[in-house]
Amino acid sequence: MASLSCRKTGEWVVKYYDDGPKTLYLGRTQKRSAEEIHRHAERLVEAKRANVALPPETAAWVGGVEDRLRKKLERLLLIRPGAGARKMTLAGFTEAYIEERRPVSSPLTIRNLDQTRKKLVAFFRGNPDIGDITVEDAAAFRNYLIGPCGLEYNAVATHCRKSKQFFSEAVERGLAAANPFRKMEGLREVRNEARMRFMTPEQAASVLDACPCAEWRAIFSLARFGGLRPSEILRLRWEDVRWDRNLIHLRGSKGRHRRGPRMRDVPLFPEVASALREVLAGRPKAAGRVVLGYESESNLGVPMSRIIADAGIEDWARVFLNLRSTRSTELARRGIPIHDFCRWLGHTPQVALEYYMQVQSESYAKAAAEIVTLDPSILKSA
Repeated sequence: MASLSCRKTGEWVVKYYDDGPKTLYLGRTQKRSAEEIHRHAERLVEAKRANVALPPETAAWVGGVEDRLRKKLERLLLIRPGAGARKMTLAGFTEAYIEERRPVSSPLTIRNLDQTRKKLVAFFRGNPDIGDITVEDAAAFRNYLIGPCGLEYNAVATHCRKSKQFFSEAVERGLAAANPFRKMEGLREVRNEARMRFMTPEQAASVLDACPCAEWRAIFSLARFGGLRPSEILRLRWEDVRWDRNLIHLRGSKGRHRRGPRMRDVPLFPEVASALREVLAGRPKAAGRVVLGYESESNLGVPMSRIIADAGIEDWARVFLNLRSTRSTELARRGIPIHDFCRWLGHTPQVALEYYMQVQSESYAKAAAEIVTLDPSILKSA
């Protein structure tokens, strides 16, 4: 993949191919040192081509190279700028990483990363070098989230996953020799049945009556009947409502790919259309955002919880997620193909089955009364 040779002048060079012939000039050095650089350079080239993380040994080596060689590796795009820095604090690295991700990530993703960053900085009060944090420190951080912070299992798992993401990047940049969260288990979110809620049509009507204005009736309808996320509701613009096609075109919905934000279409359900028309009737011009009373990153959960409580619905947990869960379950029960309504709501069938769709209590009674396998005459004689 890469060749090492010594010129007549005594200068060592590493030659390799990466979108054309490339040369890494090592200058006059000991043969043993040149061979070590050659070995790590091969791994850098391989990691760049395969778009994978560096082996821990090479990542640690990158973190310790002298500035002159580091700059050569940067110019050849074998490492990112700053990857050869020997020291970087936990707070400094996590903040810089979030700023790098901001242009290519959704506001919700940035908010989640920042929440984890704050938890890490609060726990590691001395602001240590990111490469000095150990597996034992990672386990202590997890216990801190469970104990003093009092977070539930899924919240703890989420913060540990985000921490693993931070340290994985630190390893790739040569700022840490190993990821202390790499082998931590139990980082997958699990379904919490105790917090699942289903909002019946009668309850939805009560909530609409409790909404203080047309704008809030639109917010609730978009969530309960359209299945939209809060961030999608706040970014929705009037030009996205395609009245002639009876659908809503969501731009920049959750999830991104290499060519930019994902997009999806949602049917303009009658309940949603009615609420939007009511808002439209009070606006002089149908332009701009549909919801004007809140910023694009506002938390709608708290006021929505109050409205639901005012409607007489007690103990309503995970406000917007359960409204989406209700709609997902409702559409499934009405016989809509799962691949259709999952595309409308913006999640995969696997996610729908694991986290959104609910089994309602009346389903058990209906199954016991109506699903008969044996002949009735056999049942009577049994």
